[in-house]
Amino acid sequence: MSDTTTSFDAAPTAEQGWGLPARWVGRGVPTRGVTPPREVRAPRSAGTYGDLVAAHRDQLTEIFAETAARGEPGLAAAARAALEDQASCTPLGAAALAHALVRAAKKPNNAAETWMAERGFGFAAEAAVWHLSLTVTWSYEWTQRRHITWLHHQHPGSPPSTGPSDHLQSVREHLAVLPEQEYRAVVTRLAALRATPGGSIFQQATSYLAPTEAEWTAEDLAAATGEEVNPHRFAHLAASVTTIAEFDALLGALGDSFFWRFGSDYLAVALHRFGPDVAPVLERLLRRGIYNPRTAAQVAEILAEFPTDASLAAAFTQIGNEHATGTLISAIRRVPHRALPLLVPLATGSSLARHLLRTLAHAEPELAAQVPPIAAYSGSGHVRQGLPAELPAVLRDPPWRQPNSGADKPPREPKWLVPETLPAVSLRDSDAVLPVEALGDLCRLLVKYGTDGDPSGIAQVKATARPETLAEFAWGIFELWQLAGFPAKNPWVLRALAVLGDDETVRRLTPMINAWPGQSAHARAVAGLDVLTEIGTDTALMRLNGIAEKAKFKGLKANARGKVALVAAARGLTADELADLLIPDFGLNADGGLVLDYGPRGFVVGFDEQLKPVVHDAKQDDTGAWRALAVRKSLPKPGAKDDPELAPAAHKRFADLKKAVKTAAGDQIRRFERAMVTGRRWTVADHRKLFVDHPLIRHIARRLVWVITDANDTVLGSFRIAEDRTFADTEDNPITLPDTVTVGIAHPLHVPGGLGAWAELFADYELLQPFPQLQRETYALADADRAVGVLPGFAGITVPTGRLLGLIQADWERGPALDNGVWDELFRDLGDDRTVVIDLSPGVPIGSVGLFAEQTITVRLTARRRASRAPARLSGNAAAVAESELLRQLHSLG
Repeated sequence: MSDTTTSFDAAPTAEQGWGLPARWVGRGVPTRGVTPPREVRAPRSAGTYGDLVAAHRDQLTEIFAETAARGEPGLAAAARAALEDQASCTPLGAAALAHALVRAAKKPNNAAETWMAERGFGFAAEAAVWHLSLTVTWSYEWTQRRHITWLHHQHPGSPPSTGPSDHLQSVREHLAVLPEQEYRAVVTRLAALRATPGGSIFQQATSYLAPTEAEWTAEDLAAATGEEVNPHRFAHLAASVTTIAEFDALLGALGDSFFWRFGSDYLAVALHRFGPDVAPVLERLLRRGIYNPRTAAQVAEILAEFPTDASLAAAFTQIGNEHATGTLISAIRRVPHRALPLLVPLATGSSLARHLLRTLAHAEPELAAQVPPIAAYSGSGHVRQGLPAELPAVLRDPPWRQPNSGADKPPREPKWLVPETLPAVSLRDSDAVLPVEALGDLCRLLVKYGTDGDPSGIAQVKATARPETLAEFAWGIFELWQLAGFPAKNPWVLRALAVLGDDETVRRLTPMINAWPGQSAHARAVAGLDVLTEIGTDTALMRLNGIAEKAKFKGLKANARGKVALVAAARGLTADELADLLIPDFGLNADGGLVLDYGPRGFVVGFDEQLKPVVHDAKQDDTGAWRALAVRKSLPKPGAKDDPELAPAAHKRFADLKKAVKTAAGDQIRRFERAMVTGRRWTVADHRKLFVDHPLIRHIARRLVWVITDANDTVLGSFRIAEDRTFADTEDNPITLPDTVTVGIAHPLHVPGGLGAWAELFADYELLQPFPQLQRETYALADADRAVGVLPGFAGITVPTGRLLGLIQADWERGPALDNGVWDELFRDLGDDRTVVIDLSPGVPIGSVGLFAEQTITVRLTARRRASRAPARLSGNAAAVAESELLRQLHSLG
């Protein structure tokens, strides 16, 4: 990535009128009378094409025979005629031969050059259109172990199987510079071809070859915007529209599909044809969203060149797109007076925006003073820089400046690290911040710590500076590392986050850790787990446990599980017991409420049984405490009469709380269901502390039936948690639990005789369960089916491949890959002497899991095999539940 060090013009520069950026001048699909003429060599008869046909004659003959057998005898006959004599064949036959040859030779060919050289431009144009209307299909015949290939006409309503073919592009390039008389003759032939039955494929292909025919494009555009069809059908029109209104209408129909395969070349044609008039169209397209970030960056590059604030604002919607970074930095340098007001509102959510604002505040203070909010990101609002006596000794006199210290060379920081652009660090006991020179030394200290692990110097800084500003400083370093593309030679950055980070660091970093393995950054993700572990707060460990339970990537999940186990072992706990202790209370009081203080008014927020927030108006009593009043529909936004600091902070806290509660509740519901299935038990005291008295989790716990067990896991009874946090039985009579029993979440098999009574009671109280419990399906194998062998009802059934893949997330394991790269079994240990195996046919190819939509399966019991996640030995109730749950999973496949 480019250097993120940025300088600015201190005064507005004179802006010129818009001009096409230099690197776009030579781009664009060749368009007659629009794009700059290109030198095109005369087409040559390619002997290699004829040689290629001769070399694959046998394969071509087989393809044409299969084509006839598949219901296309006319197409097969035309193709055979072309195979025998290319000099006299029809355009359809020539197109079919070229299509089949790609499959037979397994490489593209230059048929269009041969057509133009030997049969003329009119023939070549027709053949190229026919070529687009055909498609080749193949299948693998497993019994014969060979591929079968055939040709057929595309369905009239189908999109082309590709974008404009190489043959269409080659012909259009020559037609763009053809003498007018010859060109008109080709257009006449194409006009006749447009009437060929076959739907829009013929129309769009002829419009693509002859972009001068405005009425053709208008006719096709009416179809594009008047039907709800696959937008790819009309992608070719982007290279042929002749008015800005048509271009706008087409992009409205195509949306992101405008950029399908040839979007940049289509955009270049529009820029050549319409110039600045295209800006509003591109603004709307970019604001709607473009899927490919590289393409979005290209559009932003164009918009940043237009001399309007609206276009620049649209370009800045790509502030989070790494491919647009260079473009946006260039725009800031070129027109800072226009770009600055756009940056300020983006700074909250954008590391690049914050970096640019801090850079500006340092480099151009006079210009920055015109936009006061910049101070919030630069630290310039602090009163003064700290005096040497106020600094920690390690920054006042760093080791590398001390004579005879053995540290004569300071640690070398990377070029992308510019201390002047980092957030300010405030001192604990004064109104001062660290001077810029001290910020540089702090960066070097962090580099040194990342190398030698000596925490003594960092400890001095932490004792002197405010922790929240140190965390923000470390995150600023991380953001610069991110902007530089995460250079692997700077792993010390994550160590800096670990030693200086806080809960806000954790909240920012966790989504990145989850995403990195999918960006070929597994090692960085694992190092991110170390950051969470070292920060070590309840929030950090809760996020670490969340990754261990829910991570999409198997390797990351396994590493997170290992780290959770180590942390739990250090505390003398199991991983599940640690997770219990990490359930946050989110600052709710004992009654489950939270006060939001707006200054002159306030509100009390609680949660209902569905964990949806309930907002009450509130009034302060004589003691200053807020008391809940009437329920409101929602929390109001801060108003003009509210406290300018308290109200926005309270409103943001509520928004953050809603998101956090939704995530935590989902996690806990999954953990409760797993606890029911695995038979977890708690002491009476832990049950009350962790769930009954928890201000949030008790809402979930109240919607479940709990079971009472003795030391042998014998079921003694069941109960629910009442609204007043007492316990009640199926008759709604209060019960007291002795300390000698244990408590768990009831599985239907634990209370077979009480299910009806519990279901009726929950219905009376309108208690909706967080997951299937009382209505959960239960299963059991017949005694005759418990022996090793095929399970009845699960032999030779067909199920979607996707559902089988989902079992891997539910503790099933994939069998080994065979020699052909296909795995064909899943297995799971039952916890006794048996393993359940699912045999798959045709199996799942590694690297192409979606190749076969369905699998024929057979389920069998085998002797126990070694599994990487072998459960503990099970017996009694636990074994019955495990068997039932496994059969429930199998029944869910159908």
